[in-house]
Amino acid sequence: HGCAPTIQQKISDTEGEEEGHGILGRILVYPVFMILILFWRDLEALLGIRGADVFLDKTCIHQVDDSVKQRGIQKLPAFLNNSKYMLALYTDSSYLTKMWTVYEVAAFLASRPCENMIVCELNSVQIY
Repeated sequence: HGCAPTIQQKISDTEGEEEGHGILGRILVYPVFMILILFWRDLEALLGIRGADVFLDKTCIHQVDDSVKQRGIQKLPAFLNNSKYMLALYTDSSYLTKMWTVYEVAAFLASRPCENMIVCELNSVQIY
């Protein structure tokens, strides 16, 4: 029934009926899963598939070294120019008090409609 050859093993279910399960499928599922998890981005590139890229300014822009932080901020327009959407998550009202976050928002809105930007205060989000 599938693409890969299987060796059928008879297993009894709770009602005593026999059901066939492929041993080869059971053996291959974990290695294939791990290969996909570890090398998915490489496989996408080989196949010409472009997945979603995510830029987290808190992790992608250095937060301690000011010279490295400045270089990261200077490169924001290049990244934002290739972004379709922007999701701004913040925890307090200081988000728009930092010059580089205001710059980030302004650079995005200069080239994209307001509808493409979502702003969400994390304190108001309920997780179930």
